[in-house]
Parts: sequence; structure tokens; C-alpha cells
Amino acid sequence: MQLPIAFALNKKMDENILEHVDLVKTGSLEFREITCDRYPIWEIRDELLQNPERGLIVNAAK
Repeated sequence: MQLPIAFALNKKMDENILEHVDLVKTGSLEFREITCDRYPIWEIRDELLQNPERGLIVNAAK
């Protein structure tokens, strides 16, 4: 979360906040389908994409 917050405050990133991630050394990656059981907000994604200002409300309510 540090990187998005820093970008929102500065809009310019001269400082390296996160270490470089070498995906070759990481090994294998596994991608799974997003489910509403694990991420309940996924149910309202289309509404939030059509009305981005509502995302602020959802984020503040967390």
C-alpha cells in the first residue's frame, strides 16, 4: 500500500520504496479465478466501473 499512497501524494517517484522483484527467482506463479466468496466486492465491480465516484464511498466504508 505504500507505493499507491506515495504516488497519490507526490505523483512523482524518485525514491525506491519497494525492492525489485525478480520473477525468475520467484518460481512459479498461480492465477486463480476471482470468486465472490473470497472477494465479496467483486459482485459490484461493474457498478463501480460505471460510477467511479462510488468507489470512494466503498473504500471509505471499509
